[in-house]
Amino acid sequence: MGLAGVYSREGKTEESLRALRPRCEFDPKRADLHAARARALRGKGERIEAQMEFRKALGLDPTSAEAQAGLISLRGEPRQELRFSQDNDLFNFTSANHAGWVSLASQWTPRWGTNFAGSFYERAGIRAGKFSGGITGRSHRWGALTAGGAVGHDNGVIPKSEVFFDVDHGWKTGESNFVRSVEFSYAQHWYWYRQSRILTLNGTAIAYLPREWTLTLGATGARSAFSGTGRNGGLPG
Repeated sequence: MGLAGVYSREGKTEESLRALRPRCEFDPKRADLHAARARALRGKGERIEAQMEFRKALGLDPTSAEAQAGLISLRGEPRQELRFSQDNDLFNFTSANHAGWVSLASQWTPRWGTNFAGSFYERAGIRAGKFSGGITGRSHRWGALTAGGAVGHDNGVIPKSEVFFDVDHGWKTGESNFVRSVEFSYAQHWYWYRQSRILTLNGTAIAYLPREWTLTLGATGARSAFSGTGRNGGLPG
């Protein structure tokens, strides 16, 4: 058991399994041996076999906290996520503002996911709502790309329509380097109101440094155009 534990901590799963095999055959009724074997199988990436070993351990010892935690750790990540939100701003000089939304995020495959949301707003007694959707594609080489848009019943308080895209990519340089990795994201968002059009630009670079330090550099900008006037460039932030 001790030798198998040393091998597991060193990431040598094959050696750990080899050390446990004769002991499990000699004493198959020990729950701790099955749990140790399950840990090694989990480290090797053999999730189904690890689940079987954790269940064997739990069958031999129903009070085994390690076996219970091991089965929980092998559960797959949820593919669907439903969220609700409610926001209320109460003012003493005007009527309250309310907002809320419900969204459904789905991860169909490791590479593709979608997000759909419905939102409602109440501003100074005027109600509006919109529906938005987006799709995200991920690649180890190119990073993540998200694109989508929104349409709404605006009533003059929210955009009539929106289009956006977001690019996110990271590079790992090595744990021994001063800058261990760098992440870059860039986003553009177009808003169409009744009397104006607005384009926002956002760029962020994050450098991951030793001792959990990070350095973040960001820039934002906006460009607007109003009916009957020219375009105006916004100041970067």
